[in-house]
Amino acid sequence: MINEMKYNIAIDLRYVENKNSGLSRFSINIFNHFLDLTAQEDIHYIILLPPKSLIKDDEILWEFKSSKIIKIYSKRKRGFKWKLPFFLIDISLYKKLKNANIDFFISPYIDPPLLPGIKVISTIHDLIFIRVNDYFNYFRFIKKIISEFRILLTILSSYHLLTVSNTSKNILINRYKYLPFFKKKLNDITVIYNGITKFEKKDQNYNYKKRVSKKDYFLYVGDRRNHKNLFYTIELIKKYNNLYKNDYELIIAGSNNYKNKKLTNYILAHSFVKEIINPNDELLDYLYRGCKSLILLSFDEGFGIPVIEAAARSKKIILSNIPVFREIAPPNTLMLDLKIKNDHIELVHEYLNKKLKFDSQNILKKWTWRESALKLKKLLLNQLF
Repeated sequence: MINEMKYNIAIDLRYVENKNSGLSRFSINIFNHFLDLTAQEDIHYIILLPPKSLIKDDEILWEFKSSKIIKIYSKRKRGFKWKLPFFLIDISLYKKLKNANIDFFISPYIDPPLLPGIKVISTIHDLIFIRVNDYFNYFRFIKKIISEFRILLTILSSYHLLTVSNTSKNILINRYKYLPFFKKKLNDITVIYNGITKFEKKDQNYNYKKRVSKKDYFLYVGDRRNHKNLFYTIELIKKYNNLYKNDYELIIAGSNNYKNKKLTNYILAHSFVKEIINPNDELLDYLYRGCKSLILLSFDEGFGIPVIEAAARSKKIILSNIPVFREIAPPNTLMLDLKIKNDHIELVHEYLNKKLKFDSQNILKKWTWRESALKLKKLLLNQLF
């Protein structure tokens, strides 16, 4: 064990079972850069990982084989109990962390385990599951109550909180400002932005032409949850094609783990909608570069990584006019007000036919995982030293 070391930190990466999900990409990139930035510090780590059968640790920790890192693999995959906040007491894990004299436990998500005597840093990405009325397909009232409790318990049990945008921070402050014992903790939240993974092309001749149509297409990147507003996205492009006699496709790229039978049937009923499930980085880069425009009309988001990824490739971007998109969207983005839909088709048509210039280099400089990890490093070093 590492209990003789001066400063010990545990990092919870057990959520990273699908390395292509938004949460996984955030966690993997932040902590790889964080480990690199703190390599010379007198800090030792315990890294909690998914079961070995689910993912290779070198896909998560890249090149880090340091003697300062001890890896602990989960015995089983995340199950139903991780969806509820009533199963957060893990005596076996707690004993290991206490024996290792852990100073800080960093969780890139909500629902950290209850760890008395260990300072816990948790990340609240968003409150979408509470704020969007039809986020859940079934048992909405019960699930919203449980979700509210999960957030409150995370705030209560955490020593410090992180969010991925100022929008999420402000939402938390405004929602719980009437709970005086939360006020200081909420005002002290540290914002750790998402960044861009700069993809280095290994082969200029991608072998994806058979999977992607030669037609012009809009690109949606994300999952199938209700707050993504995919029904309206499909409807808008359908009406646009009919009005202007176009033949644009919509490519939906991302995870289909969230089961939404009604949406699945709606997608299958429209031949211009194509799905690409869990694209790797190379295919995703190909899709970004080939699209006519990214389109993301969410009702709510915590950040929106596809926005900055498309901007880094100098692509046109069509977004819903929500606070977080106003926070991160680059110039020359088309923002659609979801409360006033009668002019959307015309606005999209005008936007697609405009000649616009995009400063991709500025985007790459502004949104970097290294800068975000540096902010996390400063936060930890201020507490440790």
